[in-house]
Amino acid sequence: MSLNQLADFAGIERSAFYKALGGQQAMTTDRIAKIAEALEVEPHDLLRAADDEAESWPRAANPRTK
Repeated sequence: MSLNQLADFAGIERSAFYKALGGQQAMTTDRIAKIAEALEVEPHDLLRAADDEAESWPRAANPRTK
């Protein structure tokens, strides 16, 4: 599934979707819920995946570590 298809299927305007992915706009809990529903997963699964990915970043690039 492409990002355009995901945005459409989740019912999120593409421009808002891309701005949220690029950090220019908030990724709201409503958007997370819509994306999770479109992917047929639980919202916490998306957040856990993002957290796991952040933990694997190199230390210098990870804003959560000092």
